[in-house]
Amino acid sequence: MRPCAAFPGQQMTQWFDIWNTADFSEQEELQTVGRRESGTGLRAVLERKAAILGGRWEFLVLVGISQGAATSVHALLNLDLPPPTAQVRTRRLGAFLRFSCRILFPGRSLADTRRALDLDDAPNHEGGIRNTFILLEH
Repeated sequence: MRPCAAFPGQQMTQWFDIWNTADFSEQEELQTVGRRESGTGLRAVLERKAAILGGRWEFLVLVGISQGAATSVHALLNLDLPPPTAQVRTRRLGAFLRFSCRILFPGRSLADTRRALDLDDAPNHEGGIRNTFILLEH
């Protein structure tokens, strides 16, 4: 449950706040706080799961629907996956699946998106994005 700026005093089940669902760019800055918090939390969950799997990130599949998909793309774009080792030859997740959502911060580069989220711990490389199998559907 998160506070909803469009309906002061109310809380809604949402990954991040949206001012106007007809025009997501309107008051886009409201979305940034929730996206940053939710994406950071999701990355922490993935890190814990990878640790349970002995660091085998390639066994993890990240899936999101609607706002969860929007949040998961920011988690993916900001994961700092470890470099290849003798056991893991490539830096990647098992897969990334995204359904019924839109891209947040459309038209921006990866670096611009990371800057918009104001993440202190964003990697300065593409992590495992290039090698992760991706399915996007609407």
